[in-house]
Amino acid sequence: MRINIAMLVAAFTLSACGSYKPTSNQSHLDKFPIDKTKNYLIWRYGSVESDLTSVFCKVNASGEVDDCEDKEASNKNRLTFEAFEGLFGSYRVTFKHDDEYFLMTYAVSARSGKYAFVTGDSGQRSRIFKVGDATFVSNFKPGTVTVIPYGWEHRRSASDLKRAVEASLKQAFGERASGLDVQVARKVPIDCTETSSGFWEGTETKCKLK
Repeated sequence: MRINIAMLVAAFTLSACGSYKPTSNQSHLDKFPIDKTKNYLIWRYGSVESDLTSVFCKVNASGEVDDCEDKEASNKNRLTFEAFEGLFGSYRVTFKHDDEYFLMTYAVSARSGKYAFVTGDSGQRSRIFKVGDATFVSNFKPGTVTVIPYGWEHRRSASDLKRAVEASLKQAFGERASGLDVQVARKVPIDCTETSSGFWEGTETKCKLK
């Protein structure tokens, strides 16, 4: 498993200099599914590519992160948030509140438990980094909106960010958002070791939260 904390050096191309960021129109927001059966994820729109696919892997009681990156999205140790479904479908919406921009997606299959972010891929791969010393971890459950604080880390506290997201959800979705629980993921140090499994098997990376 490779740990790709899929983050950008600078802001999303269109917004790097504070220029226009396209957001979803109200009809799109009204059609976006909001219910307690789904896992939701929010990134700061402008800190990651808008077509980012995020993968999280299950963390066991010892802090070991499952090697789920190459497993199917149906595997229960893998939690996958995609940007698009098929050719025209979408798992995402983008919206603005008080000069903050949010990118929201929901999981392909809902999961419960502790998961760690392991990789993020987009169609614009040139801005993806590989970072091996920290990741974002949270306890996921259906009906919860998990906020990744990347891009807000030195600007907002977790409690302030949570309040901002709650207000943004209410503005975007109205009363439909009232049943959602918002939580902010924690940035946690992680230790990874790579071992060779032989010429044909390649290498294996085992990671554990510190």
